[in-house]
Amino acid sequence: MLKGFVYALVLLSSSIQRAAGQTNVTSTSGAVGNCLCEGRGDLIGDYVIQVDRLPNTFSFLVDEDLQGNPSCGSIQERYATSTECDEVLWATEFCCTGGPRQDQCAQQVRSQILGGYDKITIPSTSLITDPVKVTVEMTYHTITDISETRGIIQIFVSLTLKWNDPRLSWDFDPDGACTSLPVNVRAQMQQGLKDSEIWVPEFDLYNQIKGVAGMTGPLAAIERDGTVTWARIGSLQAICQMANLGQIPYDSLECQLLMGSRSIGVDYELAPSGGLVTSGYDGPYNGYRVVKLEPGVFIGANNDTVLFYNFEISRGTSYYVQNVIVPIIIFSYCSILTMVVGVGAFQTLALNFTLLLVSVTQKVAVSRLLPITNEALWIVDFVFGSFYFIVITLIETFFKFIILEIRKTRQAAREQLSEENPQAEESPKSILPEFFFTFSMRRMDVICCWASFLAYTIYVIVFFAARDSWGNDVTVVHVLNNTDQEL
Repeated sequence: MLKGFVYALVLLSSSIQRAAGQTNVTSTSGAVGNCLCEGRGDLIGDYVIQVDRLPNTFSFLVDEDLQGNPSCGSIQERYATSTECDEVLWATEFCCTGGPRQDQCAQQVRSQILGGYDKITIPSTSLITDPVKVTVEMTYHTITDISETRGIIQIFVSLTLKWNDPRLSWDFDPDGACTSLPVNVRAQMQQGLKDSEIWVPEFDLYNQIKGVAGMTGPLAAIERDGTVTWARIGSLQAICQMANLGQIPYDSLECQLLMGSRSIGVDYELAPSGGLVTSGYDGPYNGYRVVKLEPGVFIGANNDTVLFYNFEISRGTSYYVQNVIVPIIIFSYCSILTMVVGVGAFQTLALNFTLLLVSVTQKVAVSRLLPITNEALWIVDFVFGSFYFIVITLIETFFKFIILEIRKTRQAAREQLSEENPQAEESPKSILPEFFFTFSMRRMDVICCWASFLAYTIYVIVFFAARDSWGNDVTVVHVLNNTDQEL
């Protein structure tokens, strides 16, 4: 589509210069040996043909004597008396005031190349020894969605496929196929073949939920030598193995797109640009960002060609840190510190129950972001461990509450016995050792608090230090490249 825009600009520039003042127009009615604009109006001598902005086929239309972007005047001067004037008749659509209309020329070319064209047959002389070469270039724009729970990634890309179909080539004829610029045709894959005017390769995403067929861009541009350029833009939705997810939220997810077709007689290869470029369209507020892209080609056992695109994706770690990790650490430390807070056992117990419920809510929130799996996930294990530190604190508080109630009961029984028999010296008997009634509860709180505080601090340090080891035992299968080395 970009090329079509450039071509339109070239033609518009030509039209403007044709409509400009007569100072740019040179009469050719009496020129001896003139062939360029004979019978086609006057020569626009100053108009410069931007060959470098035109299709590649134009680079072969101007000989070595006309370097760079030649003007119509220099072409006329070079070929005015030459018997090779037919070689530059293509310039009439740029250089002559009476040149043919572009829309009429394009219509004549379409009628010529599409008349009797078979859009089912692959344009190859031999499906085995001379397959059609299709070059593919992907332009990555942005990630629109990742679902770890379903193992699906959705990315917004552009695909440009290019191949040569000799049946669609034409020779410039000023009285017939009077344009050398590309013409547009409708192009669709097999499921839309009734709307397609030409053969197109069945290139699609193997590991797809939504593939190439759902992308927009029904028009293809055909150059004079039969080169077809078909550009598509839209979203691809693929099944992804989500490698390295075990280290969430400090992970770099790895995903691989596999593309190709099962058609015999078609070979796919990466475009000379490398087959993969980025547009820099990723926004600053995207939750995911691609940090590494790697295209490649894999030749299968049946000599079928598979193009693969490896994506390494980093996530917005700060979201998980601020909304999950830091809060659960604060809740755990607060729970531990309640052991030494100077409030009643009942109030401490109620506070710990509240913190426990909050931590359960955190676990539920985290679980909704992640897949249900038997594999270890760092953030799940960390939240789970912190939850049990709160449980331990709750158990200590509950134990203290029971001991205090037993002591109160014994004290009440002692007072009652003293009232009934003031001379009694023995305390009421109990099945519990005397230690339960004599040890310092405050000392127990301080010891348990410091022990839990140190244990949880060590737990946090160890978890952060060892986070890279999560998920290392998970096997992730990628296709191999041409050297049979795993990526």
